[in-house]
Amino acid sequence: MAEFRLHWQVTNLALTRANTEIVGLVSGLNSVRLQDLVITVNEAVTNALEHGAGPAMVTLTADEVGVAVEVTDSGNSLEEHHLQLEPGQRPSRGMGLWIIRQLADQIKVDRPPGQSRLRFRVNRVAPAGVVLGSPSRWYSKPMEHPPEEPTTSL
Repeated sequence: MAEFRLHWQVTNLALTRANTEIVGLVSGLNSVRLQDLVITVNEAVTNALEHGAGPAMVTLTADEVGVAVEVTDSGNSLEEHHLQLEPGQRPSRGMGLWIIRQLADQIKVDRPPGQSRLRFRVNRVAPAGVVLGSPSRWYSKPMEHPPEEPTTSL
C-alpha cells in the first residue's frame, strides 16, 4: 500500500470524524480499530481546541501498518507528564488523554517551538495480549479503582 496523507485545519468535529473514518477505511483498519481511530482523533482534537491555542491542525498518514496521527496547536501547554495522569474515581471530564492511551498503539508528546504536538498510531493489528471486543482492552494497566462487575441475581 502506498502512503496516503490527509492534513487539515479543524473547523468542526463532525468533519474531523468523517475525514478520520475515510483515512481509516483507506488504510484497511477493521471495524474495531476504525472505531478506536475515530475516538482517539476526536479526543485529541477536542483537547487541542479546549486546552490549546490557535487553530488545531490534524495530519493522518495511512501506511502499511495502520494510521499515524499528529494533532498540533499553538498552545505550547501539553507536556509528556500529562500522558501519565489517571482519571479520578468518578470522572466527568479529563479522560481524553487516558482514553487515547488505552486505544492507541504508540503515543508521544513533544513541543516544537511555539506548539504542542500529540502523535500516536492506531495499527491494523491490536497490540499483543489485547482481545478485541473485550472490556479489558480498555485497561492497559491495572487501575487503582477498577469498575465493579455488575451483579445479577436469579
